[in-house]
Amino acid sequence: MDTTAAQGFTRRRFLKTAAAVTLAGPLMKAEAGEELIDIHQHVNFHGRNNEAFVRHQEAMGATLSVLLPAGSMTQGLSTHLGKSNGLAARIFGTEASARLCSEYPGRFVYFANEVPDLDTARTEIEKWL
Repeated sequence: MDTTAAQGFTRRRFLKTAAAVTLAGPLMKAEAGEELIDIHQHVNFHGRNNEAFVRHQEAMGATLSVLLPAGSMTQGLSTHLGKSNGLAARIFGTEASARLCSEYPGRFVYFANEVPDLDTARTEIEKWL
């Protein structure tokens, strides 16, 4: 195993770098007239309501946000027998994403998602295309 890239990168350096990036996040906003596209957001992330979510995106300067929904609530192998429904963040599905997009036209776009081992997965995704 080649560890050349890791040499000189200590735990302390990693923590300093991670802290700097975390603290700089709120300071990074789009300049006037500049687009800032947030490519990874979820509806109901850890219970956050839509009003708080929209305010967050505005505060960050996002001009467009891509919503990534969860699949259906189900007790299958791909959801770890239901433990992974909505991911750990308890996010909502495609319908909630589509609804938010219609409430704020031009501000959000969304992907469609479904649990892959459901017989209806393809049909469910196709209905949102």
